[in-house]
Amino acid sequence: MIGKAVVSGISLILVVGVIIGIVSVTRPHGSDRNDGNTNMSSSMKAVASVCATADYKDACMQTLSPVAKNGSATPKDYIQAAVQVTMKEIKSSMNLSEKLVQATNDSRTQMALGDCKDLLQFAIDELQESFSSVGESDLQTLDQLSTEIMNWLSAVVSYQQTCLDGVIEPRFQTAMQKGLLNATQLTSNALAIVSDISQILTKFNVSLDLKPNSRRLLGEIDVLGHDGYPTWFSATDRKLLASHDNGRLTPNAIVAKDGSGHFTTIAAALAAYPKNLKGRYVIYVKAGIYREYITVTKDQVNVYMYGDGPRKTIVTGTKSYRDGITTYKTATFSAIGKGFVARSMGFVNTAGPDGHQAVALRVQSDMSAIFNCRMDGYQDTLYIQAHRQFYRNCVISGTIDFIFGDSTTVIQNSLIIVRRPKDNQQNTVTAHGKAEKRETTGLVIHNCRIVPEQKLFPDRFKIPSFLGRPWKPYSKTIIMETTLGDFIQPAGWMPWAGDFALNTLFYAEYGNRGPGANTRSRVTWKGYRIIKTRNEALQYTPSSPRTRSARKGSVTRPHGSDRTDGDTNMSSSMKAVASVCATADYKDACMQTLSPVPKNGSSATPKDYIQAAVQVTIKQIKSSMNLSEKLFQATNDSRTQMALGDCKDLLQFAIDELQESFSSVGESDLQTLDQLSTEIMNWLSAAVSYQQTCLDGVIEPRFQNAMQKGLLNATQLTSNALAIVSDLSQILTKFNVPLDLKPNSRRLLGEIEVLGHDGYPTWFSATDRKLLALQDNGRLTPNAIVAKDGSGHFTTIAAALAAYPKNLKGRYVIYVKAGIYREYITVTKDHVNVYMYGDGPRKTIVTGTKCYRDGITTYKTATFSAIGKGFVARSMGFVNTAGPDGHQAVALRVQSDMSAFFNCRMDGYQDTLYVQAHRQFYRNCVISGTIDFIFGDSTTVIQNSLIIVRRPNDKQQNTVTAQGKTEKRETTGLVIHDCRIVPEQKLFPDRFKIPSFLGRPWKPYSKTIIMETTLGDFIQPAGWTPWAGKFVPNTLLYAEYGNLGPGANTHSRVTWKGYRIIKTRNEALQYTVSNVEAQRVGLEERGYTFKRERHTSWIIMRVAEFYLIEGIKQVVPPFDGGLSFNCEVPTGFFFDPELLRRRQRQAVGFNMRSRGGGFLKQIGTLYVSYTTYQIQNGFLHSTMAKTPFSFIRPYSTELQPQLSTDLIGIMEQRLSAIEHRSAYLQDFINRPEASPVEYARANKELRKLRSSIEHITELRNKQKEIDGLKSLMAECSEDKDMLNMAAEELGQAAGEEKRLQNLLLKSLLPKDEADERDCILEVRAGTGGEEASLFAMDIFKMYEKYSQKNGWKFEVVDITESDLKGYKEASGAISGSGVYGKLKFESGIHRVQVDVQLRNEDLRIDTYRSGGSGGQHANTTNSAVRITHIPSGMTVAIQDERSQHMNKAKALKVLCAKLYEIERSRIQKDRSKLRMEQIGSGDRSERIRTYNFPQGRVTDHRVGITHHSVNDVMQGENLDVFIDALLLQQEMDAIASFSSTQ
Repeated sequence: MIGKAVVSGISLILVVGVIIGIVSVTRPHGSDRNDGNTNMSSSMKAVASVCATADYKDACMQTLSPVAKNGSATPKDYIQAAVQVTMKEIKSSMNLSEKLVQATNDSRTQMALGDCKDLLQFAIDELQESFSSVGESDLQTLDQLSTEIMNWLSAVVSYQQTCLDGVIEPRFQTAMQKGLLNATQLTSNALAIVSDISQILTKFNVSLDLKPNSRRLLGEIDVLGHDGYPTWFSATDRKLLASHDNGRLTPNAIVAKDGSGHFTTIAAALAAYPKNLKGRYVIYVKAGIYREYITVTKDQVNVYMYGDGPRKTIVTGTKSYRDGITTYKTATFSAIGKGFVARSMGFVNTAGPDGHQAVALRVQSDMSAIFNCRMDGYQDTLYIQAHRQFYRNCVISGTIDFIFGDSTTVIQNSLIIVRRPKDNQQNTVTAHGKAEKRETTGLVIHNCRIVPEQKLFPDRFKIPSFLGRPWKPYSKTIIMETTLGDFIQPAGWMPWAGDFALNTLFYAEYGNRGPGANTRSRVTWKGYRIIKTRNEALQYTPSSPRTRSARKGSVTRPHGSDRTDGDTNMSSSMKAVASVCATADYKDACMQTLSPVPKNGSSATPKDYIQAAVQVTIKQIKSSMNLSEKLFQATNDSRTQMALGDCKDLLQFAIDELQESFSSVGESDLQTLDQLSTEIMNWLSAAVSYQQTCLDGVIEPRFQNAMQKGLLNATQLTSNALAIVSDLSQILTKFNVPLDLKPNSRRLLGEIEVLGHDGYPTWFSATDRKLLALQDNGRLTPNAIVAKDGSGHFTTIAAALAAYPKNLKGRYVIYVKAGIYREYITVTKDHVNVYMYGDGPRKTIVTGTKCYRDGITTYKTATFSAIGKGFVARSMGFVNTAGPDGHQAVALRVQSDMSAFFNCRMDGYQDTLYVQAHRQFYRNCVISGTIDFIFGDSTTVIQNSLIIVRRPNDKQQNTVTAQGKTEKRETTGLVIHDCRIVPEQKLFPDRFKIPSFLGRPWKPYSKTIIMETTLGDFIQPAGWTPWAGKFVPNTLLYAEYGNLGPGANTHSRVTWKGYRIIKTRNEALQYTVSNVEAQRVGLEERGYTFKRERHTSWIIMRVAEFYLIEGIKQVVPPFDGGLSFNCEVPTGFFFDPELLRRRQRQAVGFNMRSRGGGFLKQIGTLYVSYTTYQIQNGFLHSTMAKTPFSFIRPYSTELQPQLSTDLIGIMEQRLSAIEHRSAYLQDFINRPEASPVEYARANKELRKLRSSIEHITELRNKQKEIDGLKSLMAECSEDKDMLNMAAEELGQAAGEEKRLQNLLLKSLLPKDEADERDCILEVRAGTGGEEASLFAMDIFKMYEKYSQKNGWKFEVVDITESDLKGYKEASGAISGSGVYGKLKFESGIHRVQVDVQLRNEDLRIDTYRSGGSGGQHANTTNSAVRITHIPSGMTVAIQDERSQHMNKAKALKVLCAKLYEIERSRIQKDRSKLRMEQIGSGDRSERIRTYNFPQGRVTDHRVGITHHSVNDVMQGENLDVFIDALLLQQEMDAIASFSSTQ
C-alpha cells in the first residue's frame, strides 16, 4: 500500500443527526432594506454566514456569491450550489485524468489514472445523490438528511484520496494533485456547511426544535443485542438470515463448480442480476475454490451472497502491487453496490508477503455487512474503502496495514490474526485513512481477539507488532474490550513518518484485555487517549472532533479580565473568585479564603484555586487537632479523653486525604485536571467522614460543643472544596480552558462496579486476579504464615503485620491458619496492599469483646480495623462477642480505600460492620447484627451476601443499615445487591413482635439502595424508620428495586420525600452517589394486588416442609369446613418463609406459584380462614378447627426429593466430569493456535456448561463451609454463643447444599429435544354423536384460548363440522416458545404432534375442486390438495383455504407432524410411563381427563387432580393446574430412572 499509514484503534463514531422543527423562514437579519447597495451587502452577509466554518473561505465565498443574487435564497440553495460546483470541479479532474493517460506509456501509471476516472465517477455519483436529496427535501426535513449527506461527502473525500494515492509517478501525481486541489477544497467546504447546518439554519431565522444528538457506534452502525445484526437491517433481512440459519432459504441463484447449480461461476450469477429487482438478490455459492475476480457493481444493489463456510466456499486471487497492479485493482473480491451482505465465505489473496499490497476483499458498499467470513492475505488484506460497514464473527489475517481504508466500520466478535512478515518488516494491524477532519469516518474494533499466527509465535518478540499507524492526518481508530496478545509492542501504536498526524489523529483504547493491553507504556501523542468508561467511549464521534485549540497549559482568564488598570483588574480578579465559588454553600468563607489567589495576576488558574481551597482546609483542621489536644488536658473523664484522642487520629487521616488531593492537583495539568475529579471527590468525602466520626465520638456536652465550634470552619471549607471540585468542568469552561470534557459515567456508587466474568471489583489488577486464582488452586505462596500451634512463621496476626517489609512493591500476603485469634488488629495506613486469607470464615476467626458499655468509644471497639489502602480479606471471620448488652461493639471497621472482602463473616450485635470511609466491596459474605449493624459514610457495595438479623434486647428494634452521608456532594452511599436478609433462629418466633427495618437515616444525606435482594416476612411493611422521633430529612435517598420475598411488598412503604421505588434495572444502575437530586420515581408492582383478609393465613406443604405465607389474596367463596394434613412432620421442623419467594406468587382458587413459577397443586374450593396452625403429634392442625378434612398431596416444581447416597455418588462423578471438561475448554480457547471453527465450537460448549459450573462452584463452596462449621463446633464446644451460632449456620448450610444438589440433579436429567418445537393439535369427537362434536368444538377453542394466553400463535388448519356446527375433527398449528414441551401430555380425544421434514420423492400431491354447500361456496378452481406419503400410505387432505398454495402448505405441515409423532412414539414408547396411545375411540374406559359440567369439575386421572371450576378451564385459564403437575411427574420419573440407569 503506497502513501498510506496504518491506523489501529477503536473510534466510536456517531454521525450527527440534528432534529429540527421549522416554523418559518426569513432572510438573515438586515435583509429587509430595498436599495441596491444595501441589498447586495446583505446578500454577502448571508454567504458569509454559510461559509463561516469553512476552511477555504475565499473559495466558498466565490462559489456561493452567485446564489446570493437570488433574494429568496434559502440554505437549500446554498448547499446545492456548494455540491454542484464541487461536481463541476471533479468532472474537470476526470477530464484531466483522461488526458494524462494519453501522455504516458507506463502501464502502472495508466492503470492508476484509469482508477482515478472510475473513482471520480463514484464521487460524482455521491455528490449527485446529495444534490438530489437536498432538492427533494423541504426545510423541515433538511436537517434530518445531514447524516446521509455527511456519509456521501465523506465517501467523496475517500475516492479523491484513493485516486491520488494510486498515482505514484511524481510528474503525474503532481498534476493530479493540482487538478484535484479545487475539488478537495470545495468538498471540504461542503462538509463544513452540512456539519454546521443547525447553526446556518439558525442564522436564517429558521425556528429550531433542537434535540440532543443521539449518536450511535459509527453513525448508524449499532448492533442489536438480541440478534447481532446492524440497525439498518429490515425485518425482511432478519427473516432472510433466520431462514438461512434454519436451512429454509431459497436462493435466486446457485453457483456450483461441479455444475449442480444454475451457474458454475460467481461472475455468471451476478451477470444474471435481474433488472428492476425489488428486495434481495440471493446467491448461494456451494463449497469450492473459485479462482475468479469478482466485482459487485454499483447497479447490483442488495446482493446477499452466502456459502457453505469460510473454509469451504473460497474466492481466491493472486493480484498484487509487485505485478504492476494498483492497490485498488488487486482485490480478489470488490463489493460496490449498496446493501451488500456476505455470509460464510472466504476471500483470499495468495500473493504472499513478497507481493506487497494485495487486497483480498475491498468494500465500498454502503450499509454492507459481513458475517462469519474469512479474509486472508498479508499486506492490505481488507480494504474498508468507504461508507458504512459492519463485520461480525469474522477472521481477518495479515501483516502490514491489513485493515485499512476511510470508511465508517465496526468489526465485532472477530479473530484478527497477525501473520509473520518478511524479515526486517514489522506488523501494523490497522491504517485508517480519514483525510478531512469533518468526515464521519472511523474504525471500531470491539470485543475481538488479536493474536499471532503459529508461524509468528516463536519470533513474536523479535518482530515488532503494533495496533496501527496513521495513514492520513485525521486517522481515527478505537480498540475496545478486545483481547490483545503479548506480542503487541508496549507503545501500542506506530508513527507513519516523523510526527505526521500525531497531533490530529484520534486513537483510543478502552477496556482491553490480555497481556498486550497494558497502557502504561503507550505512546504519548496528543491524539492518543485512554477511555475511562463505556459511556465515555460511546460518546466519541468523528463528527465532533475534540480539538485542543490552546497549547498545553495555556489558560485565559474569565471574560472581561483583560483590562489593565488597578481597580478594574481587582474587580476582574474578584469575578474570577466569584466564578469559582458560584456553587459553594458557604460563599462568604469561600470568597474570603480564595481572594488572595488572584493577586498572583494573570498566572492564577483553576489549579491554584483548588489548591488554595484544600490548603486552607488543612490549616483549619490542624487548628482543630491542636484544640483536641488542649481539651484532652482539660478533662479527667476517660471516655472523653479517648474520644478526643480518636479526634486527633481521625483529623490526621483527614489531613492525609487533603494532602493527597493537594499533591494530585499540583502534579496534573489543566487538560487532565477534570479527569482527577472522581479521586479528589473520594478523598474529600473521606475527610468529611473523619471529621464527623470525631464529633460523633465526643459525647460530653461541654467538650462536644467546643469541638463542634472548633471544626466549624474546617467542615465549611471541606464542603466548599467538594463544591468546587464537583463543579470543576463548569469552572474550567469559565476560564476558557480547552478541555476534552467527558461526562461523568459513574457506576453504582462511584467507581464500584463488579466485572461479571469474575466477580471482582474493577480496581483489581490482573495480578490481583491471578493472586486470588492461585489461592483457589492451592498454589498461592504467602509472604507470612500465622498459626496458633506454631507451625507458621508467626503465632499472631499482629506479629505478621509488624513484619511488613519497607518499600514493598505488590501485595503482602498473609495466610492465617485455622484457629480463634483473640487479638485486636489494625492494618495501619502504612500497611498498603495487604492480602489476608484464612481457612474459612468459621475456621479462621479474629474475635474480641470491646464495647461502648465498657467505656470505649465506638471507633475503638473494633476487633479488626483496616486502614491501609488496597486491603483484601478472604475466608476469614471477624467477631465481637460483647452481646446485645454491650451496645456499640464493632467487629470490623474499614476505612481502607479500594478494599475488598470475599467469603468473610462479620458477627456482632449493634454496629457490627463499620464501613467508615472510602470505596469498599463485599461479596459472598455473612453479616449479622441487631441495631445499625451496617453503618458508616463510605462508598460501599455488598453483593451476593447473607445478612442475618439477630434478636436484640427486649424493647429494642432492629435496623439493618445506618448510612452516614453528611454533606450533599460526598460521593458516598451504600448498595445492597442480590443478598438475603433473614432472621436468625432465635428471632424467628418473635419476628413479628420485634420490629425490624431496613435502615434509618444517621445523617442528613443518608443514601442507601437495596436491589434484587430477598427480604424476609419479618421486615416491617414501612420498610424504613426515622432516626429519632418523627424527624426525617427530606435530603436522604433511600431506594428499592426488584426485591423479592414476603418483606419486599412496597405498598405500605414510607412516604418520605427522599424514598424512591426504582422502575427498571437501567434506572437502578444510574443511581449514583453523586446524583442527589434524582427525580422521584415510582414502581408499578407486578402481579396481583394482595388483599389481606382478617385472620387469614395459608400453609403450603412441600413433601415434609411447610411454608407460611401471610396476607394472601381473597380466593374463592368461603367453604365451611376444616382441613387436616395426612402427612407426618419431621422432628425439629420450623417454618421458613424465606424459602418461598414472592416472585410470581399467584393465587387463583388455591392455585399458588412458588419461586420461579413452581406449581403447587390445587386443593379445591376450600377457603381457609383460621388464625393459627400448630403441629401436634406429627400432624398439622388448626386451633379453631375441631374436625379434620381430607388433603391431597401438593405438587411443586420446587420439589426436593431425598437423595440417596448412591445417587449422590453417581451425581458427583458426573459433576467432576463437567468440571474437568470445563477446565479443558477454558484452557483450549486461550490457546492462540486454536482455529476459529475450533474456538467457536469450544466456546459454544463452554457457554452451555457455564450455568452448571456456577452451581457446582456454589455447591463446592457450601460444602467447604459445612466442613468449616463442623470443625468450629468441635473446637469451640465450650463457647456457648459460638456453638449456637455455628449450629444455626450449619442447619442453613445443609439446607442450601440440598437445594444445590437437587438443582444440579435436574440439570443432569436428559432433555427432550422436541420440547422447543411447534406442534399440531388434533381434536376428534368421540362416541356420543352431536353432543360429542359440540364438546370437541369446546375443547378445540379451549386450546386456542390457552395458546393466546401464553402468547403462542394458533392457526386453524382444518375443521370438519357436524350438522349442529360442532367439530367432528379439527386440527390447528400452534407455534411459539416451548409449545410441544407444554402440550405433549394433552392426550385422549385430542393429540399433540411435532413437525418433521419431508422428501419430495416420497410424496404424491393431487389437486381437486373443494366441496361445499353450493352457491358462492362452490369452488371453481382446483384449490383443494391431497398429499399421500408413499412409504407409509398416510394421506392428508386440506380444502378450507381459497388458495391451492395455502392448502398445500397446511397439508404438508399436518403430514409432517403425524409422521414425526409416529416415529417419536415408537422410539420413546418405553421411556415414559405416562405416554398413552394418542388416538382412541373416546370411550370412557380410555379416559385420561374428565370434564364434568353438571358438577363443575375437571379431573385428570393420571395425577389425581380435580379442579372445581370447569368454566375457567374451558376458557383456557387454569390448564396449567394439570399441565404443570404432569411435567413435574415426568421430572420425578426422570430422577428415579437417573439412578437406576447409571
